[in-house]
Amino acid sequence: MRCSSVPAALAVALIGASAHAGDGVSKPRKLHRLWSGLSFGLTTVHHASSGSDVCSESEWVCAQDDGPLYPNGGTAHVGAGFGGLAGSAAVATIDFALTDGFLLGVRYGFYFHPSNVNVVDFHTYFSIIEARATWVLGNHPLTMPGPRPYVLLGLGYADFSAPVDTGATTTDVNGVHSISAWKIAGPGFVTIGIGLRIGTERLALMIAPTKIAAAFGSGATIAWMPEIAVLASSF
Repeated sequence: MRCSSVPAALAVALIGASAHAGDGVSKPRKLHRLWSGLSFGLTTVHHASSGSDVCSESEWVCAQDDGPLYPNGGTAHVGAGFGGLAGSAAVATIDFALTDGFLLGVRYGFYFHPSNVNVVDFHTYFSIIEARATWVLGNHPLTMPGPRPYVLLGLGYADFSAPVDTGATTTDVNGVHSISAWKIAGPGFVTIGIGLRIGTERLALMIAPTKIAAAFGSGATIAWMPEIAVLASSF
């Protein structure tokens, strides 16, 4: 299955899994307003093909495998598709339930790069902050137990940079080095996605394998950002 078709297939599966959610439960329980927890996820950046050397383009920076910047020129191409792991996330979340099914919240945490290279603006970790609205669908989704699909929409701030192997090499006195092209985008982004909430009126597991982000600012890209969160209600 192509990576680009994975989110759509998972969305269909999530909706189908929750088709009979809530059957046999007749009375909603107390609505707890404040939800907090931790979210974990991955980010995979989409890169577009280029007819010229990507190392000469403003939204790309090239580096050798041992860190130094690779100068412009030569040939270094990448193909279109999802590729290049931007990092893994550990994010604290807090949401307020305005109704039995609609939440507004914020998320703050860190994304960790899979490797640290000695390139300006590439760090082992970077912060991410996001404001988010979540609609949990179904009959009394926050006050009755069972799986429920949900839709999320967010706006945030984070760097997007991920390495892609170009197949190019350079040679110096230390030997032959492969060249990676780093896609640069952000720092603004919007997210949209479909997920599945599994839980009760006090504890919930939120799974969103279909979340997609569109980054904009110094560069633009699309990123696939699946996540899983564990949330608990306070009052």
